[in-house]
Amino acid sequence: MANKYEYVVNDPNTKEYSAKKGGIAVLSYHGKTEKGTKEIAEKASKASEASLYTLHGARVASTGITHTHSDHLSGIKDYAETAVAIHGQHKKGFYERNGKTIDISKTVYVSGGNSNLSKKIAAELKGKLDGYHIETDSRYIPKHLKGESDYNIINKFDKKGVQIEIPLEARKSKKHRDIITKCIADVVNKESDNYSTKPIDNKEYKPNEYKKAA
Repeated sequence: MANKYEYVVNDPNTKEYSAKKGGIAVLSYHGKTEKGTKEIAEKASKASEASLYTLHGARVASTGITHTHSDHLSGIKDYAETAVAIHGQHKKGFYERNGKTIDISKTVYVSGGNSNLSKKIAAELKGKLDGYHIETDSRYIPKHLKGESDYNIINKFDKKGVQIEIPLEARKSKKHRDIITKCIADVVNKESDNYSTKPIDNKEYKPNEYKKAA
């Protein structure tokens, strides 16, 4: 049975782009429905050594994305060692944390299998993104916004990856988008020597390899 992501990739209205630069890749594959995320990913890559993958099309959950269905994504996954996926969260409400009430609409969630890189991005955001709470404790991150699953595309990279969930208010503000972009680019540039690139072999996956490779 065909994967939903395969249908999206093959949809003539879908637009994909990739660029191979450094061993850290920045991804945005929900740019059509999570406004501002594609712009942040593109600008972060431009301002750093980050490789880039973007997709503008119908939304597929991160755990349903298999790199084997996209030449662009498989090329980036086989080239870079880790990835930072830029997402948008739309939740509203509040939660209690250590005696403080936290506004979810002003919370950036940072998680993922690469805890070292995740912590460094979160620390950079905490120092620069005034007025927003940066949440890294998985106990307080909604299950569907956690980047911890092994099925999540970011964690299929050799050194796993990072998922950043940015609230709508921050994505609507050019000032805040620029701050987030700079934080990501700065961390990528500082950490680039710790992540290698792999030889480009232009591997092509055949349909019967999809499940095995994914």
